Amino acid sequence: MADNEFGCKLRELRCRRGFSLQKLADRLTGIRDATSQDTRGVNKSYISDLERGTKPPPSRKQIARIALALRCNDQERDELYLAAGFVPPSLAGSLGTAELRAALADLGSVAPPAAVAAPHYEAGGGAPFPAPLAAPALPEHDFTVAIAGAAGGGLYQEGDLLLVKATRAVPNGAPVVCQVGDEVCVRRYERHALTVALTAAEEESDRVAADQVKLLGQVVAFIRRC
Repeated sequence: MADNEFGCKLRELRCRRGFSLQKLADRLTGIRDATSQDTRGVNKSYISDLERGTKPPPSRKQIARIALALRCNDQERDELYLAAGFVPPSLAGSLGTAELRAALADLGSVAPPAAVAAPHYEAGGGAPFPAPLAAPALPEHDFTVAIAGAAGGGLYQEGDLLLVKATRAVPNGAPVVCQVGDEVCVRRYERHALTVALTAAEEESDRVAADQVKLLGQVVAFIRRC
């Protein structure tokens, strides 16, 4: 995430609405008074600190209030969440749609985060460790994909369990689960100006228009039976 990405996005949206710092602070105060027992007002200096990056991005709950105060549409709201490093509501919700569950099923079995129980596993190509491996010991993730057949695109083997963090803030070169049209695949991701390069193992990259690629998450680790 770029330095002060949230502050820049907040200032952009505030100016787009023509709100002064004080007006946004007043609107936030009204929203907070209506939705909580906290009667303290929001000072305009707090908004200024957020925009200048002298305060860290706020919580998800506060971002929801800011989006409401700014009268954000769904895209603008998601941009605020992403700028703060959070999974936006629209992406989190999309993982539950029947169409996406069906598409993900082409990769293998999909499940929420869970404990892993097996004789021995290795994570990310590291040293084996004994089972059961409790979920808290795993990297933070939002869902898992057990690869079936060649669905791993040569990056992963059949039976590998991918631990996926639902996010669109993905560094170049990271393995991702993404959707292109009706197909869900596992590829290495590299963003260019207007295109995305998606690469399977030992193959040339497929260049796809950026707006045609929907990132479902980054593979943060994988678990392989030894």
